[in-house]
Amino acid sequence: HERILYDKFAAMADRIPSQQLLVHSILDFSPDEARLIMDNREVFHNLGFDLQTSRQNEFRLREMPADIPLNEVENIIREILAEFNDFHNAAPDEIRQACIAMTACKAAIKAGDKLNLRQMEIILSELWHTAHPYTCPHGRPTILKFTSAELRKMFKRT
Repeated sequence: HERILYDKFAAMADRIPSQQLLVHSILDFSPDEARLIMDNREVFHNLGFDLQTSRQNEFRLREMPADIPLNEVENIIREILAEFNDFHNAAPDEIRQACIAMTACKAAIKAGDKLNLRQMEIILSELWHTAHPYTCPHGRPTILKFTSAELRKMFKRT
């Protein structure tokens, strides 16, 4: 699911689709974080966030990416800010790629989430239509192949 979301977000040249919030969230940041938000407003906008200055070091979240759960949005913004600190002299494309990978990771279905058979089929079908179906955006495998003999050995049946 992470690979699917990453490819979907990365394919959007201008802006990741966002949803307006009926009730705006008020988010408090440190002075350094607030400065990073102000300095990178366009990046946040392109990632699907609409953060408006409310008070000193406080922002009103008016829009957020449509694929992100509301309870994850503040953590994602803080992780994006941490990415900015890690990319002092990085090109905008590098920052965008890292932020999209992190956003896709946070928005994706997690281990332990329950899915029905139809949801599983849809994810596998969509995965085959991505540019790199065999790895997640971080390079980890999405698919492993075991022979019958390997499975028997794993379950000590040989």
